[in-house]
Amino acid sequence: MPDKGHNRKTRTMTSIFDGIEKAATTRSGNWVRPGTYHAQINGVRLTQKFTGERFVAVEMKVVGVVDDDNGQGHRIGEEVVHLMKVSSPNFLGNFKQFACSTLGCTEAELGQVEADRITSDEQPLAGIVVEFNAVLTDTRQGNKFTKVIYRGEIAAVEDKGDEADSGEAA
Repeated sequence: MPDKGHNRKTRTMTSIFDGIEKAATTRSGNWVRPGTYHAQINGVRLTQKFTGERFVAVEMKVVGVVDDDNGQGHRIGEEVVHLMKVSSPNFLGNFKQFACSTLGCTEAELGQVEADRITSDEQPLAGIVVEFNAVLTDTRQGNKFTKVIYRGEIAAVEDKGDEADSGEAA
């Protein structure tokens, strides 16, 4: 009986999954859109595109919507990412504004050690709920970009109502 491929000797091939243990997972590509939001920080990571360009990615989950830019913004539950391009001349100032607002520190209190810690494996900002405002603005070259301003840590949405009347008589 002719061999129809069922009894062929097993070839030793390289698996398409070689190196998967070291691969970084793809995270949300849902960039921040204009509006004002409350969001829980999932992580702050230093990341690199295949071109070598480096970014700091602030990965968040929207937990509250203050202003959704007339229905064009995000919804509660959406995973969003704010990217800060390391090569941008405004990178250090933008990162400092994010870090100081989120940590509740002064600009003078934020140094390289503290900034490095934010993007480290420790992830000290994970779980913090922040308010931020994003607006679409023009660059000097006439291109559009989204400017994100963090307004600081706020009480988690789940914590609202903790101080509400429990129904017991005083």
